[in-house]
Amino acid sequence: MALLVVIHVLSAVIGVGPTYFFPALLRPSLSPADLRGALATAQRLARFPQVGGPLAVVSGIALVCLVDTHLFSQTWVAGSIALFVAVQVIIIAVAVPATKKLAAWAFHPSNADATALPPVAESLYRRVRTAHMVASVLGTGLFALMILKPS
Repeated sequence: MALLVVIHVLSAVIGVGPTYFFPALLRPSLSPADLRGALATAQRLARFPQVGGPLAVVSGIALVCLVDTHLFSQTWVAGSIALFVAVQVIIIAVAVPATKKLAAWAFHPSNADATALPPVAESLYRRVRTAHMVASVLGTGLFALMILKPS
């Protein structure tokens, strides 16, 4: 059981941790060249949640089932699951599509010499930043519930 707890905690940190890097990478204002670098780094970091997230969910469900399935009705477990789902929805439904569109603009050869983001790209950039900021706040709430375990 202790090994499962370790797997759960590490996978949660690995799965949610990179969410905190995105707001730092996506500063309020970036040049197109800096944006390309930030998007390339973000793409590499995105691999961690793709592995850590599902592993955290599976190991968390396994822990609850091994300890007591009635835990699913406790505030901290239900809240943690709700926050995790909310983070996933924000990232999958908002951040990923906007990031793909933004990356298509940023890496298009005709924009290689651009010195500023056009309004459409600026709007996408703000949407991506906001989605990641919200996901970071929700992730903090998720960790707080998992650590404090309020009843």
